[in-house]
Formats: sequence, structure tokens, C-alpha cells
Amino acid sequence: MRDNVILNEFVIMPNHVHGIIQLLGDEYTSRDVARNVSTSEHMSNISPKSGTLSTIVRSYKSAVTRSIRKHHHPKFEWQPQFYDHVIRND
Repeated sequence: MRDNVILNEFVIMPNHVHGIIQLLGDEYTSRDVARNVSTSEHMSNISPKSGTLSTIVRSYKSAVTRSIRKHHHPKFEWQPQFYDHVIRND
């Protein structure tokens, strides 16, 4: 879905998901200027920035929620947060 993201390994568990997401540098990122326009400077400062792990996870959870609610379980919900850990070497 995004040019600056690589999904490496992942495992789908019965009640959660584990995944290794690699974020690429700005040289691989294509940004649409219209998406970066904010209605207020304050909201722009406190909102997650495009291309960050938070916005990627939010988009993933949103897409999965729509699909599951439409096809399988209309009351499906996620836990509100996610846990992240930076992998700094091979």
C-alpha cells in the first residue's frame, strides 16, 4: 500500500498479529502534497505525521476493521494501542 514500507516477517495469531515492518528513508517516499494540508496548525502539530509507524498501523487497523465488519463480524474491535520495538541489527 505504501512505497516507503516493507512488510518482512509476520505471524497471525488467534487474537493478535506480530509483524516486522521496515520503514524506508525519504528517498523512497512519494508524498502527495494535498494529504499534508491541515485545517489548523495546532492539529497539524499534534497529529501523527504521514509515513510514521503510527499512521501505518492506523491505516492497517482501519482497512482490516472495515473488511471484517463487512464480511464476518459486525462488532469487531481492536485494542486501542499497539506495542512497538525497534530492531537495530540483523
